Amino acid sequence: MMKHLGGPYQISLLRNLLLIQFLESLAAGGDPEQEEKIAHGIDTKLDVIAGQTEQVPLADAKRVVREEIGKLTGVPFLTKDVEEKEFFKNISRIANSRRFPLDASTLVERYTKARIFNLGVRVQCSVCNQRSWYPLESISTELQCPICLSQFELPTHNPRNEIKWSYKSLGPFALPKQGFGAYSVLLTVAFLSDWQDPATTPIFSFCANQLGKELEADFMMFYRSATYWERETETIFGECKSFNGFTEKDIRRMTALAEGNPDAILVFATLASQFSDRDKQLLTPFVKKCRRYAKLDRPKNPVLLLTGTELFSDFGPLECWRDADGQMKAFADSGRSMDGLLSLCDATQQLHLGLPSWGEDWRAMFERRQKQKDLK
Repeated sequence: MMKHLGGPYQISLLRNLLLIQFLESLAAGGDPEQEEKIAHGIDTKLDVIAGQTEQVPLADAKRVVREEIGKLTGVPFLTKDVEEKEFFKNISRIANSRRFPLDASTLVERYTKARIFNLGVRVQCSVCNQRSWYPLESISTELQCPICLSQFELPTHNPRNEIKWSYKSLGPFALPKQGFGAYSVLLTVAFLSDWQDPATTPIFSFCANQLGKELEADFMMFYRSATYWERETETIFGECKSFNGFTEKDIRRMTALAEGNPDAILVFATLASQFSDRDKQLLTPFVKKCRRYAKLDRPKNPVLLLTGTELFSDFGPLECWRDADGQMKAFADSGRSMDGLLSLCDATQQLHLGLPSWGEDWRAMFERRQKQKDLK
């Protein structure tokens, strides 16, 4: 997807929630009629196996589902196109949602140059009367219908009524489920690469083997701050979600990374505006374990928590928190400075999980230790 955009600097084009939602509304999906047939086939076969008992052995149920789902192999995915008027209506909403609104035509030009959308025409076949979409580059005086495969003449005699300008999402941007999760990964990497202008080297879909233990994450990054006093290269591992929540499996994967890479920064990111209660229940014990004092005023593994509040912002912290109001605005207006990635990790744990600062935790720990020594 990043190559399709034309490089990492173009990822910022995706930094808009309304755009992500619009792309999802156009995304490829299976043929509804075919999916209905598959569901009916599964129900029928299970009813036959169950008979009067109304119970199906697990092995038989798995076999039936595999057989029926296998029929979907090779079934083409369908993508939607949207006519010019409706398309520009959606783009105008996206353009006006920006902090500094743009002209819709300017935004369309940017999106089409980045090959996020493609212009074409919707034409009705004169043989089967079904309407199909054709990209601009494939239009000729004679078209082939993708449904009935017939050749028919382009209706140049009545273009106003029979030829409709329309747009489709293109390539990886036509994939469902928020680009199969790619948007959240790209926006997280873009956030880390843009905030305070560090030097970064990301690797996507990181997977490795360390002493026989498999390590996996959505991305891995080498990160060096632009500040003159920072000379260390940080290693970052990230787990990203679109709008679905984190799971125990995600925590186990990140636990393995933390154990094998002390000092590494761990990122949990979601496109949702906030972490769900379930997310917080899973993340809080993990974060508390990782924030234990290690050395040089640094926790064992700094954990960075990012939501749509940070990922969709053009300016990042602290400005995005001021725009969010409430607790986040109060935090941003409190005069605290974000002088690096570690202080950002500390701040996001306070804001998203309601934890005290690292300093408060560590002072309490040192006081307990001192009391224990005094008692001896």
